[in-house]
Amino acid sequence: MTYPSNPILEQTDISVSDIVENQFIISGRDIGYCALLDKELKRCRIEVRPIMEMGSVGAIINVLLGGYGTSYIPKFMADKYLESGKLVKLEVRDIDIDLYSYYICSRHRRINPVMREFIRIVEENLWRALFMEN
Repeated sequence: MTYPSNPILEQTDISVSDIVENQFIISGRDIGYCALLDKELKRCRIEVRPIMEMGSVGAIINVLLGGYGTSYIPKFMADKYLESGKLVKLEVRDIDIDLYSYYICSRHRRINPVMREFIRIVEENLWRALFMEN
């Protein structure tokens, strides 16, 4: 993600290297999606030297809204800014991140209604948000 007037958007074919060299801001490297990004960048032999590391996605969004930097953040956290045009999603080549989540239930235990509803919500909504589908 980035702000709408970022000069990187003038490029027609944006690579991962282009983004991480463009005032790249990350959240904590131990956070799940950032750890996956870090692993993928290492696989591609791309060294990341972020301009900032922030512990809050909200803080990163505020920096982007202020007209500075690029970042890799969950789409669902920025949806309202994407819809309003205050932020822009970057289409990037050369990177493929798969994010998986599991829940495990014992076959010998009854799944109570609250847990069943939680599973339904996760299955219907979370995947859409994580995989940035519109």
